[in-house]
Amino acid sequence: KTKNEDTAAAVKAAEPPAFKPYTITMVRHKVKDFDKWLPLYKAHDSARKASDLAEIGIGRGLDNNNEITVAFKTDDLQKAKDFTQSPGLKEAMQKGGVIGAPAISFINVIRDDNSVIEQKDRLMVAHHVKDFDAWLKVFDSEGKEARAAYGLVDRGLARGIDDPNMVYVL
Repeated sequence: KTKNEDTAAAVKAAEPPAFKPYTITMVRHKVKDFDKWLPLYKAHDSARKASDLAEIGIGRGLDNNNEITVAFKTDDLQKAKDFTQSPGLKEAMQKGGVIGAPAISFINVIRDDNSVIEQKDRLMVAHHVKDFDAWLKVFDSEGKEARAAYGLVDRGLARGIDDPNMVYVL
């Protein structure tokens, strides 16, 4: 090998792998008390793992930190759907102090920027559009810079699995 071939191979090896869309299950609900809910949530981890759900993160509302959003990487969509309908989950949520019915979404992440940034706060906007492809053209033509002028940093873009015209922007 030449030195240039070695350098080219090293550069290629250092490039991040190409992004592949993936599925997440997102659960949003309110709890009576986050500090009481969290240990009970963690104790139910084996049931989530048995359903091939891997926690990506837990978010708390900025205005009400008892509003919880939990996202899970989902390898088997049917297992995830079965899990979210299971009596065991309903019982665990009741035990954990979940208030009201959870909002559960199955989402296909089509863009994801998980690079490290200083800002930890996140804003998720979820809305229904008439035509996803037309909406995406406008969103992309607006550009990251326009959103950055308002202090927003593009972190992710997803669309609903059950309703592909449901858009999620993080």
